[in-house]
Amino acid sequence: MTQRELDDEPPRPLDAERITREFGFASIDEARKALEDMALVAASGNPSPGAGSRVEDSVPEEEHGSAGTVVLLDSEFVIRAFNDDGARLFGVRTSSVLGKPASTLFRATGGGQPFMLTRSADSRDTISPGQDLMGVRSDGSTFPVALISSSLVTDSGVRYMVQVRDADVLRRDRARRRGVLDRFRSLVEQVPAITFMGSLIEDRPEFYVSPQIEGMLGFSAEEWLGNPFLWFNQIHPDDRDRWNREFTAGCISGGPFRSEFRALARNGETVWIRGEGRVVRDAMGLPVLIQGIAFDITEAKNAENKIRVSLNEKVVLLKEVHHRVKNNLQVISSLLKLQSLKVRDPESLAMFRESQDRIRSLAVLHEKLYQSDNMASVDFTEYVKSISKLLMRSYSEAAGKIRLVLDVDHVQLGLDTAVPCGLILNELMTNSLKYAFPGEHRGELRVGLKKVEGGLELRVSDTGVGLPEDFDLARTRSLGMRLVHTLSGQLGGTPELSPQPGTSFRMVFQPKESTP
Repeated sequence: MTQRELDDEPPRPLDAERITREFGFASIDEARKALEDMALVAASGNPSPGAGSRVEDSVPEEEHGSAGTVVLLDSEFVIRAFNDDGARLFGVRTSSVLGKPASTLFRATGGGQPFMLTRSADSRDTISPGQDLMGVRSDGSTFPVALISSSLVTDSGVRYMVQVRDADVLRRDRARRRGVLDRFRSLVEQVPAITFMGSLIEDRPEFYVSPQIEGMLGFSAEEWLGNPFLWFNQIHPDDRDRWNREFTAGCISGGPFRSEFRALARNGETVWIRGEGRVVRDAMGLPVLIQGIAFDITEAKNAENKIRVSLNEKVVLLKEVHHRVKNNLQVISSLLKLQSLKVRDPESLAMFRESQDRIRSLAVLHEKLYQSDNMASVDFTEYVKSISKLLMRSYSEAAGKIRLVLDVDHVQLGLDTAVPCGLILNELMTNSLKYAFPGEHRGELRVGLKKVEGGLELRVSDTGVGLPEDFDLARTRSLGMRLVHTLSGQLGGTPELSPQPGTSFRMVFQPKESTP
């Protein structure tokens, strides 16, 4: 094909048959391989395996894969193929440069040819750009270029593929990206935490740790990056197994996962760290990267420990207070019992006994609080069982005729609710044991505390002789019943008393919030 024919011919797509015919390849397969290699260079910027190459310093490695001009030269440096990107970059028609020398598009400002042959390390011929190589546009203006070159050995000779970039555009893009990266790095390195990233692929050693690591543990970022095992070695020996389990579980699940552990600083101090990270996966779902952030939580942990110690001290103090209150109430009860030994009047003796029972009911509450792990509330289920046994023992002459039935849900009550509720229970059970079953009369005493809509339901009933039909809880002169009425008001409940048959007391109330 003559130069005139090349000039007059309109641009045509690069296909294997055309390259075979016009560029001297031995077969269509060989030409097709050349096209594939050109596509590979254009897509990745990497030379084909075994070929020599030259990458100018002005082309950053991360930019090799950007789109650009691809020019195919023969061994005489004549242009044999030219893609559309090249036409746009140089401002020419493809047909106007095909078959022309490389000097049509390139000029070495230092003089001489734009390209020269060199021998690569594997003894292959490749090309190198001339000194201060410039690109030449159709209007004669020039611009700096950056190149990647690759050679193709065919039966008809060597062909050279050159990938061309406008160096000024690359520098501007690179400066823009560097500015964005610098701003992002500045942001990352100002936050009071460590940012880290690490590759999970063996042949891709990509790692980053922000410089805050030196302030936290005393090792520079370079030391961490230079020793992959330093991080694990600095984890506190007692925390390594747990950290390893949590890390492994996080890698499997993909996170985000969190871990709190102790690390040893360079000066031997222990630093508490909270790490949060996640695994980044590729398009196939395989883990390729782990990235995350780590905080120094030593101050928070120290404050937490101080609070815990202080709380434990207060718990011990409260237990001691409840223990002493219980002991003092038992002393008062014992004094009343001793004093009652000198009382001969049955009515007065009964008053002493009832007072002892009331004090004992309070002592049991403080005993339960002393034994409880939760100093703010008492297990009222256990309290009901304890106070019932005490009263049955206290009124043993009646207990032999009475069957006690307890139906109590598991309920925790604060002291402000447990005290009045316990005293009400004591008064109602005492009243039933004393008066409901005279002579040989036998029956059943039922005590219930159930969770219902609106709060708790306290119910005490017996199958005894019952109360008088005109009995009024609000007007009674009985001290015990007046206590029941008053304490019911304190709990915010309305007592319901059914005198016949037997006696049934019911009250629904809302327990108060537990306070320490």
